[in-house]
Amino acid sequence: MSDLADEKDTFNYRIADGGKIKQYFITKISQETITTPLGKIEAIKLTRERNRPKDRKTTLWCAPSLNYLPVMLEH
Repeated sequence: MSDLADEKDTFNYRIADGGKIKQYFITKISQETITTPLGKIEAIKLTRERNRPKDRKTTLWCAPSLNYLPVMLEH
């Protein structure tokens, strides 16, 4: 959330998971209006690509008006 507030476009995080260190590469895609149960919200669209082509892709939308709180997630 703080990296989005700093207007970065790419993010690289090292995350500890089950005794292993994983690399998370996240890219800012666009800004768009999405429809949620709370109504329409302006959000920044991000995607996390995994290393292997067969792995799933995660897309995340974060709302600047809510301090970049994630408001939608899609696998």
